[in-house]
Amino acid sequence: MAILRKKIGLWIPEKGKHPAGKMENPVRSAFLQRLKKENRWELFEDLDFTRAVIKSGSIYIDDFCLSDLDLYFWYAKGAMLSYNYNILKNLARKVTVINDPPAYYRGLDKLSSNMILHQHGIAAPEFAFISARNVDQSYKLLEQWGTLLLKPRQGSFGIGIVKINDQETLRDVIGHLGKEADKGFYLERYISNDIKKWCGMTVVNNQILFGYRKRPTKIADWRVLDTNKEGGDVDYVEPTTEQRDLALKAAQAFQLDITGVDIIMAADGGYYIVDVHTLPGFFPELMKQSGVDGVEELIGCIKNKI
Repeated sequence: MAILRKKIGLWIPEKGKHPAGKMENPVRSAFLQRLKKENRWELFEDLDFTRAVIKSGSIYIDDFCLSDLDLYFWYAKGAMLSYNYNILKNLARKVTVINDPPAYYRGLDKLSSNMILHQHGIAAPEFAFISARNVDQSYKLLEQWGTLLLKPRQGSFGIGIVKINDQETLRDVIGHLGKEADKGFYLERYISNDIKKWCGMTVVNNQILFGYRKRPTKIADWRVLDTNKEGGDVDYVEPTTEQRDLALKAAQAFQLDITGVDIIMAADGGYYIVDVHTLPGFFPELMKQSGVDGVEELIGCIKNKI
């Protein structure tokens, strides 16, 4: 009797050759090779969601119907452009999608992200979302917090974050935002910390693949900053038990199969999640050091869903 194989669609563009490529190529190659060994699955590669269209309730790339898949796995930049997100979100109405688009959005958006962390009792900085119509509230927060950070809601690589210590600077920054301030701006309480003890982690299938720390080339005074948006420049770090617990709680709270977190240690010794990543790095050299098979955990994500 023939085995009815599950249909799995893939969009994992090659990093360095495609502008949307994100997964490190040695990991990508090993992942694809491992997938092809699974006789229960029929693979359909290079299904770029940015080329998809919605027609009468189904989603197509040319003549291929994505809605007929059992699972769609993507790991690529560009998902939050409005059109692309609508493709993925509507595909997920019928097809299992990894990462889940709404969960991905919640992790990417700083406001949604910190709302979830606080609602689940996970240590994260105090924050506020304010518009120009009630800007006086931001002055009160500055007085209470001493120092605050203005962050782009969907920013990354530390770009666009402004550290504010006084009301004059706050007023000037909000004025510079212009009409954008009417849509609301996101503020976080700055937590004094030792940047040398900053720790990032990549979590897949509820397993921590590794911990890491950015090298001095990616550090700008009090923050991690990567103006070229290149990633990398990391060294292996063994996370503490408390750091591991925070990372796993965050992954479960966001319901993300693949995620990453940045954790700082405050001056009082407490740990705080200061960022959630929806496209974390897969550094093969760090997986070798940690001894965790990240490719097997990626396979596990799929096995758990179909």
